[in-house]
Amino acid sequence: MGERSCCSRTRQRNSRDGDASIIDQVCEHPLLLESVLSIIFGMVDSPAERRAMSEVCRQWHAMDRETRKHVYVAFVYSVSPATLTRRFPNLRSLKLKAKPRAYEFDLLPHNWGGHVHPWLENIGPAYPQLSALHLRRMEVRDQDLSAVATAYAASLETLKLDFCSGFSTTGLRAITGSCKCLKVLYVENSYVSDEGGQWLNELALHNRVLEVLDFQLAIGISKVNVEDVRTIIEKCPNLTSLKLVEGEDGLGDGLRKALASSTSLRELGIFLTAQEEDDQEEIDQGTSSTGQQTMRALLPRNLTSISGDIPLPLYTSVAAQLLKLDLMTTTSIEAEQHHALLRCCTRLQNLQVRTVIGDEGLAIVGECCKDLRKARIEDHNDEGTSVSHTGLMALARGCSKLEKLAIYVADMSNQALAAVGSGCPDLRDFRLILTEANDLSSMTELPLDAGFDELMRGCHRLSRLCIYVRPGALSDHGLVRIGHRGANLKALLLGCCGDSDAGFLAIARGCKRLQRLEIRDCPFTDDGLLRGVGCMEDLKLMWIQGFRMDDYGKLDVLGGEKYRNVECTRRDPIQCLIYRSLAGPRLDCPEEVVSPQGNGMLRHNWLTPSGGLVVG
Repeated sequence: MGERSCCSRTRQRNSRDGDASIIDQVCEHPLLLESVLSIIFGMVDSPAERRAMSEVCRQWHAMDRETRKHVYVAFVYSVSPATLTRRFPNLRSLKLKAKPRAYEFDLLPHNWGGHVHPWLENIGPAYPQLSALHLRRMEVRDQDLSAVATAYAASLETLKLDFCSGFSTTGLRAITGSCKCLKVLYVENSYVSDEGGQWLNELALHNRVLEVLDFQLAIGISKVNVEDVRTIIEKCPNLTSLKLVEGEDGLGDGLRKALASSTSLRELGIFLTAQEEDDQEEIDQGTSSTGQQTMRALLPRNLTSISGDIPLPLYTSVAAQLLKLDLMTTTSIEAEQHHALLRCCTRLQNLQVRTVIGDEGLAIVGECCKDLRKARIEDHNDEGTSVSHTGLMALARGCSKLEKLAIYVADMSNQALAAVGSGCPDLRDFRLILTEANDLSSMTELPLDAGFDELMRGCHRLSRLCIYVRPGALSDHGLVRIGHRGANLKALLLGCCGDSDAGFLAIARGCKRLQRLEIRDCPFTDDGLLRGVGCMEDLKLMWIQGFRMDDYGKLDVLGGEKYRNVECTRRDPIQCLIYRSLAGPRLDCPEEVVSPQGNGMLRHNWLTPSGGLVVG
């Protein structure tokens, strides 16, 4: 460090003579410069800003290396664990994501890959003080969780297992029994084998610092001892979020009283048993015993978020203070109850609800929920329910602060999309899915090109866009307009969009910052796809469903490019995954996945002449 840094030399060359002495003084104190840089880097958390700062000069690159505390690996096959540990030796927090998003929709083979144990073998010795580990869409074994518990028994504060599989409650017990300083345990949307409730009992016996306990959507966990949950509430004064899976025995009086007396809980996720629902109905009708208290009266007094099987209606005072409301799993599906509740949620910022609310419900949200930032309206095949362009238009005109919107619609119009563009200027994430039951002949307006043009014009901050429609709903002209205005897009999903390669090439040439691209059942040819991939310099991952290629040898050429891997899955329809990687071809491809770099060149002989799969 006795030599001047490269950034100081550059500044001296560009400075006037009168400023040279100042630069010399700075360079005479390299240790002071190091300390100042360390403080500056310590105040920057944004990965993008960190990346830009590390490219200024070698000194700043080294400072980023020494001071980086958190890293998010968006695709675990893009870099090797050894490369990560060499580049950033002092991490305290790590997030790993493995399988593509298609895994959430059961579109990948069950043995596709995404194992966490190769990573644990490296990060265990390299990061002895790791305090936070977030795994998403990964294969996690009980042995892996035991290894985490052993390596980080004294330091682990946060463990999140999101859309993971392969482990059981025995693995969770290793975590809860060893990691006494655990503050966050998040197990949502994961497949867990239930081998008893001892893991929860370990938390109740030994943990006093827990802040978040969330296993509401864990698939497989059913044996929950409500007394353990009650003990956790009473012994953990900083518990702010509690979300429980549906149990066989209900909540029980002891847990209800503990919930009612909690002053720290802000987020609650609960389910009622059939008997509790019957009791609730009697209470609402005034037929229950005098001493029986309602579930509504037993909710935590400072509640700001609620989910699960919510007892409707809620007290107005409870609804009025809610910031987040999740009605996806509630059994009370009557639209009128939803409407009455939403009228009271005037402070709501995050809403997740099914299409049962209808267009009238969306109009109520637009009228009453002016602070709404995030909204997700999903179709769960509730008979006779849907939302359309009418509801979307009312929502967009009323909720001008929306930043993220995902909506399943039965009908759409250009006017509604234009309303989103003009009414939601802060929108960063927009996802439009046309429900499968819809017949395009009944659509109000086709194509939707003009609407998406106006949406892109008004939502200039949009970085994530998902369009899953039907053939004919969005033409090449619409894709051209998205390409023209999509300079800030980083993630894009196209489903049944476009007419030819012209639309896709417009996207590839216009969306210069695009990093992740998903294509499902679009009529793009092999030549068009290959030409488009060549245009997208920042593209890190591309997934194609319904892959149509006449000459699979072209994939060999594409996979031969430096730092680019190509994999195809032997399924009908065929899927193709193209991604950048510094680690080379992965070594854990199952037989169902073939790669020109890994398990042999792609050949015609695994396809029949008609394009079907060859069995065996």
